[in-house]
Amino acid sequence: MGLARKDLGRDEEIVVEVRSHKGALTFPLFFLLLCGLGAGAVIAFGHTLPLLGRQIAAIALGAVGMVVFFTGYFRWRSRRIALTTQRVVVTTGSFGTTSEQVRLERILEVHLDRRFFERLAGRGSVILDIEDGPPLFIDRLRRPEAFQRLILRQMSGGAFEGADEGAEGVRRPPPGPQVTVVYEDDPTPPAGTPAVSSTHAASLFARLDELDGLEASGVLSRQEAEERRRQLTEGI
Repeated sequence: MGLARKDLGRDEEIVVEVRSHKGALTFPLFFLLLCGLGAGAVIAFGHTLPLLGRQIAAIALGAVGMVVFFTGYFRWRSRRIALTTQRVVVTTGSFGTTSEQVRLERILEVHLDRRFFERLAGRGSVILDIEDGPPLFIDRLRRPEAFQRLILRQMSGGAFEGADEGAEGVRRPPPGPQVTVVYEDDPTPPAGTPAVSSTHAASLFARLDELDGLEASGVLSRQEAEERRRQLTEGI
């Protein structure tokens, strides 16, 4: 479960919330298949053992494989990475949750870490250099360069450009849609946020990243980019 509306501070909005890519399930799934093959081999070829012994060994192998797979699955399922207009939050755990968070003003640099095969698969990690603490390592991300660009945009005040100063000097975000990408299998998306399909989410994420790049390179003006973002997000 990710950030709920009650977890947000005053004037704080969720920009994007994502889950680790499904490649994190590769090893648990492979281990489960390996245990299944091992159990079948014990039953079929373990003639030196009595039948009961072969059955017990096969059940034990299958149980180990299931434990490893479902442990990995629930670890993947319970991990959320959220970027808000004020902070980055990494939440893990289904029953007892643990969260790491850092406020945007404490972030000095945002780095990408992508090995060769991760680059081919469009995956990687984002490393946040923190002003007064150890770096925050956010691994197993899909499209990490898009997540990096969104963080940099929030750090530069992109969500607050043209905002009015509110009470107590708090800068309020301008009116308009707040872009929040969630997935159709999220059981409790943030209040007021409809779940969209993972394919649609990935496409939207990519289009927003492309618009940010065009704006940064000067191909689009800020007004043109904001209008296109509005057209992209008004349907979600």
